[in-house]
Amino acid sequence: MNPIFLEITHELLENAQKTLGHLDPNVLLPLSDHIAFAIERIRNNLVISNPFVNEIQFLNPEEYQAAKKAREIIYKKLGVEINEDEIGYITLHLHSAKCQENVDDI
Repeated sequence: MNPIFLEITHELLENAQKTLGHLDPNVLLPLSDHIAFAIERIRNNLVISNPFVNEIQFLNPEEYQAAKKAREIIYKKLGVEINEDEIGYITLHLHSAKCQENVDDI
């Protein structure tokens, strides 16, 4: 994995912990991998929609606000803009790290 994705995720998690409190550090690699794959899809013009983004935002407002920071960080480091659907997926990772639940179970 390109280290830039670890840097992005580390910065995102540091920011998220300010509002969410302790996050399971084991989320670093899966979230980095998710972000790397998302960027690859965006660069290849493959759009993966998230039909539950509104529900995710409603049920996890703090995590969603923290996940929105990813848009700024990714754009600053890579010049790529992620969409709301992707922010929803990142929200699930942050919720998982906060509650120590598996993302698939959420």
